[in-house]
Amino acid sequence: MTTALIPDWTIGDRLAKAREVAGISIKEMAPILGVSRNTVSNYEHGHTRPTRAVVLAYAASSGVDIHWL
Repeated sequence: MTTALIPDWTIGDRLAKAREVAGISIKEMAPILGVSRNTVSNYEHGHTRPTRAVVLAYAASSGVDIHWL
């Protein structure tokens, strides 16, 4: 019996994946969130934890369910 592997994704991984699948660049995401490009990168690389409002904005702009993020 083979055990399926489930990715161990961080919230940053999920934010990046949601943005990428929606075809939104970091440069485009920054003004949507009202933050700098560096801040978006920090969220996605796990250097800064996003607020709930930021996660909601990611979900709304990417079309990804908030619960997945």
